[in-house]
Amino acid sequence: RLNVDAWLDQQWLTEDTYHDLLQLRPFGPQHREPIFASRQLLIKEARPVGRNGEHIKFKFETGAPHPRWIDGIGFSLAPRLRQLGPENEIIFSLDMNTFNGRTALQLSVKDIRPSSCAPA
Repeated sequence: RLNVDAWLDQQWLTEDTYHDLLQLRPFGPQHREPIFASRQLLIKEARPVGRNGEHIKFKFETGAPHPRWIDGIGFSLAPRLRQLGPENEIIFSLDMNTFNGRTALQLSVKDIRPSSCAPA
């Protein structure tokens, strides 16, 4: 079971928030990295990646008033892929990813499930 530190509104899914969280480092067993949850992100793409397709590469879209795309990666979450619906509860930490010379905010997805499965 993952302990969620806070429900994060999509307006806080920014590089500025990521850099603010860096001020809390170093993370370790006695001072763990903050874990967040959201129900506000739409999954625009979710596809298996990895040698055996065991991971999921996501593209999330934030909602109005300023929609934007955020990448995500969920390690060892491919078995969840078929369970996902239009509305999902996403548990994640914020990260930065550099690929092909471009650095961007990325959600490191720890767990994901349809919102209907979420506790009230």
